[in-house]
Formats: sequence, C-alpha cells, structure tokens
Amino acid sequence: GKGKRRGQQAEVWTGPTTSCKVKCSAEMVYELVVVAHNLVGEGAPSAPLRVTTPASAAAPVAPKAPSALAAPHLIVKGNSAVSASWIPPKDAVPPARLYHLEVADAGGKVMESYSGPATARDVQSLPPGSSYSFRVAASNDVGQGPWSAPAHASIKAAAEKRSKAPPPAPTEIELEKATKSSLKVRWTPGEGPPPAIACSFKLEVAEGSGSYENAYTGTDCECTLMKLKPAQRYRVRVHAFNKAGASGYCEAEHFRTLAPVGRRWHRTLGYIFSALILCIIIYYLMFLE
Repeated sequence: GKGKRRGQQAEVWTGPTTSCKVKCSAEMVYELVVVAHNLVGEGAPSAPLRVTTPASAAAPVAPKAPSALAAPHLIVKGNSAVSASWIPPKDAVPPARLYHLEVADAGGKVMESYSGPATARDVQSLPPGSSYSFRVAASNDVGQGPWSAPAHASIKAAAEKRSKAPPPAPTEIELEKATKSSLKVRWTPGEGPPPAIACSFKLEVAEGSGSYENAYTGTDCECTLMKLKPAQRYRVRVHAFNKAGASGYCEAEHFRTLAPVGRRWHRTLGYIFSALILCIIIYYLMFLE
C-alpha cells in the first residue's frame, strides 16, 4: 500500500494479507492507494481513499482535592445577621460536593460551622457590637481543600432607646465675665439620660426686681447679655425645651455689672475735695481764736 503524507508519496506496507495497520499522526489528511503484485509484475493502483485522523485523546487528569477558595463575600443584615456566599472551585477533580463555613469572633472562638452543598449561608443570632471572621473550604471524594483567606464583618451595637420626654432642667448658672455693660454666663444641662428629641435652651433676665424678659434661645450652653446698665444687679434663669415639652426653670442667680471707671474716680475726687474743705475750715477757726 502507498500513501501521501504532507504532499509526499511513500510506501508504508507490503504483505500477502488484505488488511494492515499503519501508524499515522493525529489531525492529518492521508490518501491511501493499494497496488497488487505477482510474479508477472505490478497491477494498476486502486482509486485513492482520503482519510483524516482524529485529534489525540487528552491525557487523563489525576483526581485531587479542591484548591483554596476566594474569601467569602459578606453582607451585614441588621444587628445580628450576616449573609455569606462563595464561588465554587473550577479545578476540583472530581467536582466539589460539600462546602464548609466557619465563623469565629474577635477572640477566635468558633461561633458557628456549616457543611453542605449550598454556596451561600445566612448566619443568624450573632451578638451585636463585635467583629467576626468567615472562612470557607470545599471538599470532594479525594478530601477537603485548604481554608480560604478570612473575610471580616462588624455588627454595630444596638442603639440605646431614648424616651420621647421633655429634657431635665439645667443647673449651675455661672458668671464667666462681667463688664460695665455685659454679663457672660454659662449653664450645665440637666442630669439624666439624653432625650430622644434634641433640646434647646431659653435664658431670661430681669433687671433688679423687675419682670423677666427673654434674652436668648438656642442650643448653646452659654450666652453674653449685652447693652446692660453699669453697676446694676440682674437676675438670670434658664430652662430647656424640645418638641415633647419644657423643663422647669433652674434656680435664678444674681449677677452685677461693673461700675464705670470714671464714676469711681469722680467719687474719690469728691472725698478728697470734701476733706480739703474741712481742713480749711478747721484752720480758719483756729486762726480766729
């Protein structure tokens, strides 16, 4: 038999039988021609037979355990739950059948473990106010693969419930600075749990024994009273309020503005002049005697 390989003709087999095996390369096209021989000579060749050899079969892959998975993807749900999901391995032979999830707190204590075929898991009832680490591994008939790198999630502590009630009354009104026309005062918010509703303050001032008038409304805990009379006594009180209501007034405090410098000098000069007149009178009385 003769065959063409890559454009060349070559004799590949000679024998008395009517069949044979010929070694060929994979993914090649061959034309086969058969010629009969006897003692007289060579006969006419047969019609060519075109044959294409198939691709070579892939080498069998040895079974192995899954490789390490990527760190799981985490979503925090509320104040006590985390949803974890992961991507299956692609190189496991045979494919992965089970997945193992391990959850540990900040101290390394395992809080929950899971083994099953799912690629997602909701972890419930985790104590709030702490951080947790999640890692996952896959296994098949060969064994369990290595653990993934850990993924971390933090669950915030539950917010403290605050009652919707009026704020407590402020305390300790103190004088920080006094001038002849102003008083700067500061007060302390009332003691107790902070209200759920933000509060403001209202400061009232009265001159001498007069009636109180509103002098300041705002959220600050200090105020400077301006355009006051010099050397005058003032009464000051303050209370807190919000949308739920108002507190009572704190105990009123009494503060006095400073006297003008000119008035103090004028009074001093008056004393000196009076003493001088008295000395002159005494001198003349003694001289007349």
